Amino acid sequence: MQRALLKVLVMATGHYRKKGDMKLENLRFLSSRQALADLAHFQTVLNQDLGLSGRKWVVFGGSYPGSLAAWYRMKYPHLAYVAVASSAPVNAVVNFPEYLEVVQASLASLARNRSTCPKTMKVAFDSLIQLLAYKENYEKLTEHFRLDV
Repeated sequence: MQRALLKVLVMATGHYRKKGDMKLENLRFLSSRQALADLAHFQTVLNQDLGLSGRKWVVFGGSYPGSLAAWYRMKYPHLAYVAVASSAPVNAVVNFPEYLEVVQASLASLARNRSTCPKTMKVAFDSLIQLLAYKENYEKLTEHFRLDV
């Protein structure tokens, strides 16, 4: 039996992103559906090149890649034998304050001064939200957080 272990990264940020090509019409390619289609094409071509046509893969992922693994198995059952999806949010929610509550509780449990850290994080996030409300701050924030690297 022939076996292989591959790691496929789905990247749309950092140095993998084309600079100056983040126009709205191009962002349509940065979707989970496109990532799944790209992986299906990659698998099909690689299987053909290796003489493994018809072989199914086992796909793994944790967090967002876990969601992709689960969705891949659902969308392409003829390509994926099984999916292992660890901590995978498979039901995307637009407004999900409960997530921040979990993060806040985690920060509080790890912080030396438990009463200060969550409050400081809230102030920081509130400040960031205020800055993002004005387009003229985008360049400054991009530079400050090194988002263009």
